[in-house]
Amino acid sequence: MEKKTSRGKIFRFIRLLILFFLVYGCISAVFVRSYRIGSVSMEPLLKEGDCVIVAPIVYGIDLPFTDSRIPGLQKPQRGDLVAVAPAYDEGFPWYYEAAELVVRFLTLQKVSILPYATKAWTNERLIKRIVGVPGDTIRIDEHAVYIQSTGKDIFFHERDIIQKDYSIIHVPMPQGYEKSFPFSGTLGEIKLNEDEYFVLGDNRVESNDSSYWGPVPISHIKGKVVLQYWPKFRIP
Repeated sequence: MEKKTSRGKIFRFIRLLILFFLVYGCISAVFVRSYRIGSVSMEPLLKEGDCVIVAPIVYGIDLPFTDSRIPGLQKPQRGDLVAVAPAYDEGFPWYYEAAELVVRFLTLQKVSILPYATKAWTNERLIKRIVGVPGDTIRIDEHAVYIQSTGKDIFFHERDIIQKDYSIIHVPMPQGYEKSFPFSGTLGEIKLNEDEYFVLGDNRVESNDSSYWGPVPISHIKGKVVLQYWPKFRIP
């Protein structure tokens, strides 16, 4: 009798664990997912080690095993903070992503099996700011972004066209340092095609972003940052 009772408790625990996992998988894939900032690229707003909540449903979600997409609540806007996969990221097979979800669930988000996660709870996505949307023409001069939007004949400084209050970190180039040199913070004109977005870190000096690997398609934007919960509780 005791063996049957113990076996029944084990089965109930397994069923409960599976239920929690399914709820966790649905919530993290569709509604909210937590991320830890893994670099200094979003300073001064977000520092390395800060934690944020990302909402995938805001921009829409790709359905697994299909070419279909659930429509989002809105389109990405200039100034939005987003979780993004770099343009060179080709993703992982579905079984790899499924295993990653299981490992994160069982380790309370502290361990990742993805190859680029070298630290505990390091993001497999990057947190960046959208500065260019489809139809924009973008150019960068000493880390400052200039935007020519659809139907306009002139370029506007990012502060004049992006309706968000944010600060950027940049370093003036040394005297005699030409704009054609590497890391000069200068980029020629880029026209964004349909469904292409240009994303940058606020720390323009130390950020792996579109200034290096180019625009990203909407499918690479994995959600909108809606809340910072550590060490401050605020809407960034």
